[in-house]
Amino acid sequence: MHLSALDFSLLEKPLLHAFGHDISLLGLIGCAVLLTIGLVIARALQSDSVRRFFSRFKIEENLIAILTTVLSLAALVFFVVSAVNAAGIPLSWNAPLVGINLSLFQIFLLIALLIAVFWLSSRTKHFLFNRFLTKSGLDRSLQYAIAQIVSP
Repeated sequence: MHLSALDFSLLEKPLLHAFGHDISLLGLIGCAVLLTIGLVIARALQSDSVRRFFSRFKIEENLIAILTTVLSLAALVFFVVSAVNAAGIPLSWNAPLVGINLSLFQIFLLIALLIAVFWLSSRTKHFLFNRFLTKSGLDRSLQYAIAQIVSP
């Protein structure tokens, strides 16, 4: 008995026509799989284990909450765009979005820079309050106020 190559012509046959592109059953299956993976990863990034992982880096709880939310949203957007690409409608990561002159890639970079600035601010405040100003002889409340003002 000889096994022949599988025939995927039925799965590759266009079912829908959207935005000038043909969408096949394989494209819809790929879209559904990528959307499911995106939802699972977005949910996993909101878990307590990920929050504990970030707390090992001595990041404040509020910043951890913002970080996990932004990361899960970024993962969801990434997998939605990938799912639309898998369905057969090409979306470019470098093409500007409608209404603004920023691409998805630039938006992800801006979010990463925003997270880095918040983390740096938190670490600066922590360093000033717990290490640098402790030996100054000032009241603890005044040390805290100075650390709040100096750190952006």
